[in-house]
Amino acid sequence: HTEVRARAFKDNWIESEIVERDYYILFAPQNLEGEGYPGYAVLNWEAPSTFELIMRDELSARATTRRSNDRAAQRSVRNLLGYNIYRSINGDDFEVINDEPVTETTYQDEDLNPGTYAYYIRAIYEAGDSQPTETVTVSVGGYVAAPIFDPEPGTYDEEIYVTLTSLTPDAVIYYTLDGSDPDTSSPIYSEP
Repeated sequence: HTEVRARAFKDNWIESEIVERDYYILFAPQNLEGEGYPGYAVLNWEAPSTFELIMRDELSARATTRRSNDRAAQRSVRNLLGYNIYRSINGDDFEVINDEPVTETTYQDEDLNPGTYAYYIRAIYEAGDSQPTETVTVSVGGYVAAPIFDPEPGTYDEEIYVTLTSLTPDAVIYYTLDGSDPDTSSPIYSEP
């Protein structure tokens, strides 16, 4: 909150009355970061910067009483109630995703399909919402579908060719033939 007081002066004239105007700055959260995981995203940010209160000259008892009332109003106006989290799938149409104000400086957005999501946050004050934070983009992964074997496992009388596929597009399948668990250093399956 900043109270601006002004009075105009001119030589050989009686000065003007004092005019006051109050300005409230609703600071936004800062340093929004996001991290994607399979099925969810985690957002972290810093609380808005603190207000620098401007000390006022105490010109009279009446002004002092009025200023005390103004300071009480100022505390009420600037109280931070929490945060609203906004998400977009296409980067344009953002929607609030929390039902109640978030009171912590971290948020986990769950049950997400694989894809890229954009987020920003606004601080909620008694006087209204702040400007949005910068927008961050988070890539959320999913779970790779397990390989499908064809034909089905079993006992066969002759040599067979086993085909491996995955329902996950562009998944790379690694395999072993000795019963050990495959990892990314195992051979890559390409054809039977």
